[in-house]
Amino acid sequence: MDFAISNWLYNTFGANKAFAIFWAIVSFLGNTWAVVVTAAVMLCFKKTRKLGLYIAITCIFVFVANSLVIKPIIERPRPFVSHPEFTIMCENAKMELPKNYSMFSGHAANSMAMAMLAFKFSKKWGGISFIYPFMIGISRIALCVHYATDVLAGWIFGAVVALGLYYLMEMFIKNYKLSKGKNNGKDSSSISEPTQD
Repeated sequence: MDFAISNWLYNTFGANKAFAIFWAIVSFLGNTWAVVVTAAVMLCFKKTRKLGLYIAITCIFVFVANSLVIKPIIERPRPFVSHPEFTIMCENAKMELPKNYSMFSGHAANSMAMAMLAFKFSKKWGGISFIYPFMIGISRIALCVHYATDVLAGWIFGAVVALGLYYLMEMFIKNYKLSKGKNNGKDSSSISEPTQD
């Protein structure tokens, strides 16, 4: 099924440069550093500062996990490696052709992590943000650089990491505030009442 999807996309849009360039632009928005820059902008505003911090930490974690753990252990060729004609998609999109990649799409993982965190902070706007990972995932399939199952795996990985780190960071902040409150209570109780002459 994976190859059938890539094959259909190539046969239908393979020679269409506008198609390739559009999805290349969408794909770029799911790049780790594009997400980190977005998080950095969020850090500049009080209302989005906490969300920006969570997104930056999560996406850096996803990048490190992919680069240092998952990619060296689990690799398989991209869709076009055994079918060189698919390289035309990336050539039309002015994209380089990496040799190997992990079982899941890092772009899909980053975008899903960002959307999941946005959803945890705001159910209303966070729900809309799931359009973002959907578009990023489609772009990776459309450019024939990932199989559909790799995009699905990326979405799952990004969601799991985002939720795990979200609850971990929330627990850390809660414990920090509790310990700080207890310390402040001890400090105030140690101050003796002034004596009257």
